[in-house]
Amino acid sequence: MITVIYSLMNFVSFLLPIRLAYFITKVVSGVLYFTLYKKSRQNVEKNLSYVFGDKPERQEKERMIYETFQSFALFMYEFMIMGKINQKTYKQFVNPVGFENVERALKKGKGVIIITGHLGNWEWGAALLTYLNYKAMVIATKFKNKFVTKLYYNKRRHQGLEVIFLEEAVRKILKKL
Repeated sequence: MITVIYSLMNFVSFLLPIRLAYFITKVVSGVLYFTLYKKSRQNVEKNLSYVFGDKPERQEKERMIYETFQSFALFMYEFMIMGKINQKTYKQFVNPVGFENVERALKKGKGVIIITGHLGNWEWGAALLTYLNYKAMVIATKFKNKFVTKLYYNKRRHQGLEVIFLEEAVRKILKKL
């Protein structure tokens, strides 16, 4: 079932104009949020409790949970359209800021490790490195579904990223650095 859902999302994401796709993604994420994803909502609420404790009021916490779902849905759509982004078009999608720091670090003759939280679209951020002519390696986890693992792997490779899986990350990163 998950294979069909990912295949459908991947196919439809290329057909729709971007603004319409964003709108549809927000609507669908809202419908799923309020109907199917009770356990996922509880997981997000639990994670928010680790960060904020009991501080946010119930209404504020619900808003944060809903926005988390929406943000992840938009991330999924954006991940699906990564194939539309390349060396010539990336400035329509991302705005490179702060890369003088990467350049300064590389001039020291060593590699650079960039660590990011899962905020915004981290996949586009990694791909941006290749558009700026850096050789980038990303650490990935394997999904339970082999089709999904292959889909993510292929999209990342298509962007010029070297993909290593978590199980082999330490050895390969040390060698690369």
